[in-house]
Amino acid sequence: RLGRLKGNRFNIVLRNLQLGQSESTYGDLRTILQQNVDTAATDLSTFGFINYFGMQRFGAFQDTHLTGIAVFQKNFQKAVDTILEPKKRERDNIREAREAWAKRFDAIEEDDKDNRAKAEQEAAERLLKECGRFMHNEKLLCQALASRTLDYYRAYACINKTMRMMFVHAVQSYCWNYLATYRIEHFLKDQGQEGAIVGDLVLVDDTALPEESTNDEGTLPEVHV
Repeated sequence: RLGRLKGNRFNIVLRNLQLGQSESTYGDLRTILQQNVDTAATDLSTFGFINYFGMQRFGAFQDTHLTGIAVFQKNFQKAVDTILEPKKRERDNIREAREAWAKRFDAIEEDDKDNRAKAEQEAAERLLKECGRFMHNEKLLCQALASRTLDYYRAYACINKTMRMMFVHAVQSYCWNYLATYRIEHFLKDQGQEGAIVGDLVLVDDTALPEESTNDEGTLPEVHV
């Protein structure tokens, strides 16, 4: 069930390490490497680490959370525009079609609904033709807006539920990363504080839920604030 994952375990291989000892023998390098690893492991055990959500949570263009924020604000036009706006490192034909979308209402009055609808239909159809193989969200939005212009809520609802949830989760991840950074910068780095402080969540018992358990009714670990 969502949110009940106890953790992940990885084997990490480090290659091409620069130890700054180019003239040392192989044996010396192994000793230096072992010392560095031991120091890093001790620091990790003593001080822990900032458990950030990785960049993959924010999509290939690092803007997934911006779409989610617009959804929370119930600004579905902004959510759609965030997905369809120009991106970096795309082919010229896609970039130009995205730019045409972003400028579709230029020189058209806001109350001129007919011409705005016509301009949007043309921009959506153009971008749809240029969409790449994996631009699933863009295709769904363009198809919806080409058939029913200016209806951004309906267009956004055409995106599959799993992807829509990812936009929401990206906002949660962004908030966590922001608050984790604030916690470290203001209550550790400058003040030299170590360990838990008032307001932290502290895992008291990590054995309540068996590691291989799949029982959704299992007891959750005890957490204190």
